[in-house]
Amino acid sequence: GQKTNNGMHSVWMMISLAAMCGHTVKQGGNLGVNSTDTASNPVTFENGRMFPQLGSGTTYPFLAVDSNKFVDLVVTGRDGRTAEQFYNDNKYIYGVELNQDDPKLEVDMVLGSYHITNSFNTCPNTNKAVNIFTQKDGSDYKIKHYVIYEQYMTPTAAYADVILPACSHHEKPFFANGEATFFQNKLIEPMYDTKSDVDIDIELAKKLNTRGIPVSYSRNGKTDEELCKEAWEAATVDGIEKPSFEEVKEIGKVQKPIDETTIPNPMPGLMGYLQYTTETGKIQFFSPFYYYRDKCDLENQEGSPRVEPRVKYVEPYEGYEKIMNNNNVGVKGIEYTMQFTTKHARNRAHTVYDNVSMIRDEFDYPKRAIMNPADASKRGIHDGDTVYIFNDWGCVKVGVGISPTINEGVISLPHGVWYRKGSETYGAWYDIDLGNSVENKVVGDKTYYKYIVNVDIGGCENGLTHDKDFGSPKDPLCGQVGDNHFNGNLCEVSKVHPDNL
Repeated sequence: GQKTNNGMHSVWMMISLAAMCGHTVKQGGNLGVNSTDTASNPVTFENGRMFPQLGSGTTYPFLAVDSNKFVDLVVTGRDGRTAEQFYNDNKYIYGVELNQDDPKLEVDMVLGSYHITNSFNTCPNTNKAVNIFTQKDGSDYKIKHYVIYEQYMTPTAAYADVILPACSHHEKPFFANGEATFFQNKLIEPMYDTKSDVDIDIELAKKLNTRGIPVSYSRNGKTDEELCKEAWEAATVDGIEKPSFEEVKEIGKVQKPIDETTIPNPMPGLMGYLQYTTETGKIQFFSPFYYYRDKCDLENQEGSPRVEPRVKYVEPYEGYEKIMNNNNVGVKGIEYTMQFTTKHARNRAHTVYDNVSMIRDEFDYPKRAIMNPADASKRGIHDGDTVYIFNDWGCVKVGVGISPTINEGVISLPHGVWYRKGSETYGAWYDIDLGNSVENKVVGDKTYYKYIVNVDIGGCENGLTHDKDFGSPKDPLCGQVGDNHFNGNLCEVSKVHPDNL
């Protein structure tokens, strides 16, 4: 994925190249991640619902916002988009007309989370999120109500006002789709006091009704499996014979067979066929989105007209160029001489399984970071030492291993470790007033605010990531940011607390 500075550009180009080469309309084609080739999955559910609609009553409009800029949305009412963009997107895409003079949203309640359930771990700049969710008194910016459905006490759930215990995927039947349509049978009954999401919703509807808020939401006497069967019987299946619901329960997957006589990749036939007349002699990509959205110039990442497409190297916001050009002193006044990367760990699937003790026991878990022997020697660090990894955004305290397999100037902090608030504190700096800063200063043309955050003793990489956007990359149709900046930020490593350096 796009988990690096400016990584959005490579993803956009992959999508364009897939379309140019015909992958998107061929079975087995497309990008293979969060997408479908439109040919492998023959199933279409009625109204797109894999579970029948159970409720009736007042419905409210849907608005998509940038989850990576959720804290900014809470504080400013917008997610990084300009006032004009925010107004127009919501009016013309979602049919919601905000105040044109000052279009804003007020976040009154967070139900579930603002990205996926463990948002504190998966979204950039964990410390900003912790700050805004813990401002309970004396601030206009606080989250008024926070309710989450969860199976585990994740770092995000720990800050909820109410946790509704949800059962696992093994304790309920459901459909899922992608390259095929899948069916998960219910294997066991929900354990302890956990419930399925549907059961929780029904209980909440009952509570609302007792408070005089009329909500009609129930199964009408049907089980989850009977409702899944109802959805299946209303679905259409194209190109193959539709199996019965009982057959779907048995096979678990409905997918078109692969035609082995077709060539899924036409690219070899295109290579060398035409000489490209571009200035590089290779395929070049131009983004109308950038050009027409806000005329962003990638050279300075400011809104200004672009006259014509041209080849341009886009320097990362925090890349090694900053170190080479001696432009690596942060707002804290500290020179950052290293970069961190976040490889995928063998013992986790993103943030999942980090809390499984049996898996932890199979790994040298205390050594969560890895650095080059030369970098370690300069800092008096030895294999197995506990170190602080820090930058302007935050600080983590973890054990470190020494290995020549890591490049000099780089420290590897494996992806997905859960955030754990330690007792030590650290001074972090952000370019937004969250309402409880202890100091501020102007650097260049920006005002930065200092916040006292806790040192993370878990090793969550997003304690070191920024949540900045470049060139207004948000897609107005889905509101999502293009970059998750999980790799490449500048940092420094020390055996002593960085605020004591």
